[in-house]
Amino acid sequence: MEEKLIYYFSQNKCEGNAEMKNLLGGKGANLAEMCNIGIPVPPGFTISTLACKMYYQRKKLSYDKIKEYIVMIEDDIGRKFGDPSNPLLVSIRSGSVNSMPGMLDTILNVGLNDDTVVGLAQKSGQRFAYDSYCRFITMYSNIVLRLDHHLFQSVIDDAQRENRVKSLADLNVSTLKRIVHNLKDMVYKNTGKHFPQNVKEQLLSSADAVFASWKNDRAVSYRRIHNISEDLGTAVNVQAMVFGNLNNNSATGVIFTRNPSTGEKRCFGEFLVNAQGEDVVSGIYTPLPVNGASESTMEKLIPDVYRELCKVCEKLETHYRDMQDIEFTVQDGKLWILQTRLGKRTTESSITIMMDMVDEGIITKEEGHMELDSSQNHYSMHQMNYGFHTFYLPNSYLINETFGFAIEKVAITGNKFADQKDILSLIEKTQPIVYVRLSKLANNIKSVSKWIKDVRVYRILPNTLHIDIYEHKPFAIWKDNNKTSVVDSEGADFITVHLREDRRHIRDEDVYNLKNNINVELNLEIAATEEMLEIAKQVKPYSICIVPEKRGELTTEGGLDLAKLVHDDKPSNIIKNMHNFNIKVSLFLDPNIEQLRYIEKLKVKPDIIEIHSGDYCNDPSKEKLQLIATAARVRTAKGRKISSTRWLHRHLNDQCIRKTNKDGYRSRSAYKLVEIDKKFKLLQSGQKVIDLGAYPGGWSQVASHKTKDVIAIDLKLMEAINGVELITCDIINEFEALKEKLRDQKFDVILSDMAPGSCGLQSLDHIRIMLLCEAALNLAKHSLNDGGKFVVKIFQGGSDKDFYNKLKKMFKIVKYFKPQSSRSESAEIYLVSLDFNPEKVEEDIL
Repeated sequence: MEEKLIYYFSQNKCEGNAEMKNLLGGKGANLAEMCNIGIPVPPGFTISTLACKMYYQRKKLSYDKIKEYIVMIEDDIGRKFGDPSNPLLVSIRSGSVNSMPGMLDTILNVGLNDDTVVGLAQKSGQRFAYDSYCRFITMYSNIVLRLDHHLFQSVIDDAQRENRVKSLADLNVSTLKRIVHNLKDMVYKNTGKHFPQNVKEQLLSSADAVFASWKNDRAVSYRRIHNISEDLGTAVNVQAMVFGNLNNNSATGVIFTRNPSTGEKRCFGEFLVNAQGEDVVSGIYTPLPVNGASESTMEKLIPDVYRELCKVCEKLETHYRDMQDIEFTVQDGKLWILQTRLGKRTTESSITIMMDMVDEGIITKEEGHMELDSSQNHYSMHQMNYGFHTFYLPNSYLINETFGFAIEKVAITGNKFADQKDILSLIEKTQPIVYVRLSKLANNIKSVSKWIKDVRVYRILPNTLHIDIYEHKPFAIWKDNNKTSVVDSEGADFITVHLREDRRHIRDEDVYNLKNNINVELNLEIAATEEMLEIAKQVKPYSICIVPEKRGELTTEGGLDLAKLVHDDKPSNIIKNMHNFNIKVSLFLDPNIEQLRYIEKLKVKPDIIEIHSGDYCNDPSKEKLQLIATAARVRTAKGRKISSTRWLHRHLNDQCIRKTNKDGYRSRSAYKLVEIDKKFKLLQSGQKVIDLGAYPGGWSQVASHKTKDVIAIDLKLMEAINGVELITCDIINEFEALKEKLRDQKFDVILSDMAPGSCGLQSLDHIRIMLLCEAALNLAKHSLNDGGKFVVKIFQGGSDKDFYNKLKKMFKIVKYFKPQSSRSESAEIYLVSLDFNPEKVEEDIL
């Protein structure tokens, strides 16, 4: 049966609820829950997070799968999607499992085109229709077509400047129509295509754009900062549009069920008349308070709607049993709720709120104590995670009589290298404010420091300017002619440069600059001349690669001829000399077995052999590839990397490798588990088993022969195995997400054959594998049955004794075991632990 991907919500029918957050995302789950309890929510449907994961597997949804849900909205609303006379418009919004404010994308007014805008104008007025069309073209072009937002905003700004007005709402119909024409013309000039008129295309491409925004730079950085799993994905919420910009009896706003600064039990929020949602936080308009002493409050301007909104606030707070942050729209006097979520608050106000809720009977006294105990971590995000800075701006910065909004605080997040003082100083100088767009402020902040990669500036209530800094990871700080640049570490792990004798591209000063400024390994390719070797001694790179020097070649077109070099053993002298300066040496050779044999004649062997692959690049045949494969680098007993016929002989005569083909196992390591199972009787029919570090699947195959309830977990995607459930996950960085995927199940056996990629340093390799061992044990503590069994691979040396003692406290029997199928030169060994006692578990390891 095909898995369900789409869930409908309305006051008449609802397929979701608040418990389905992992599937529907936070927004989708709350929309469904509000429908269930009778809150006025515009109808729509949620495309689940599962569809997001399918999107990244290149399995996109077709319109046929969405069509029936569009029809359901049409029936509820009484309009038709794409109907020129009575059009239905929808919003496309993201909805991640964890709140990620401002990180993902939203597209409003989807369904507008040159025909439907006429029908909308007939129903709701021309000014409103073309105002909405302007907004849609601008938003769609930026988010879906990936065009610069400023190109389109400048068209609108110019029209507003010419007409001496401050918003689209103040422009006349003829000007709005001209803006629409100019915006569409801008699309054609930048893409060579006309603005999409097919509403089905608009909907599907908008949904795809929201899915794609899950991996935009700011979202990835945000998740990294806040430890949110990468594999959760986002849901997409498709919802009938309601319009706060329909007329002067319409509005949009944000309201908290209590004051987030003081905790006072009174609704706190802001709204704008005749506006759409993004206008409230854009910084262009001055929002009005929902209540208070002013005459221009929602309470006084539209009292009936305000009273209804307060009742909704009370109902939602009572239902969710916590303070809520609610987005709402009023369309021609009708209240609609667009979202509710847990309201952020200060540490001080959280204490007041919890105490009041206990007194009011919303939560119990015990729950109140638990909330108070966790309030420092749960609510004071500004202080604990963000490095919150209170910054009182000069009087001229406060509410301007025409534009802007009050700012009392500035919160800066994500900066490690950029100086916050410089950013705050820039904001101080941005005065007096008459008309400052937040995107312009973001661009100005980018110029403050070379460390800053991207900036997101937005406003959060109450009166806080929020600045998210996304910095380069410092791979190198490059200085040339007093000009400083930052090289991002998301690039290479090491740098190789070829210093030729004729200095045709890389110069001596380039090599010295690289060595002095980069934080990763430098590999220097040079000819075996006295001049070049002397430069290597002075620069002291991590390694050098000896290559032939032929002036007529644009790039090196072949390897060294060792046959001419070995008779006086020149390579050995070079290697020995470089080792005196702690420099590793590699030789650049063709994938030729005869050349490789000469390595055995060298008195001092190279650390690495680099294989020339140019012939394969020019002729990518299987024969050329086989030559390279035969000459592939391997590790000898002394730890050097060389290619030799001895390795090829050993590999081809390995009995375990021969047996894998016969027995159908995916790896020779399968026989290690076969031996462990035979020795300790690990696996039995009916057991539930976890295989950590499962790729390519040899251990999972062995386990599945004994029991049909196996879960294989690895960072890499793995081909399916009968009876084995596959989970792609990082057990260290995504541990909480993994626990959710395991659904609180208990297991009889947990196996870990995890090992990190070797870096060549034994001490560091040991530390890295012990970290994986600790992660595996942490999972065992949470997921292993009483009496369960645990097998983990370690490298002996150092902290494995401490780990052994830790296991002894939790398991009745703990044994070291090295299978005969392990290679004799390998440092690996297994700890086999039997009869788990959960009562002996101490505090969490990770």
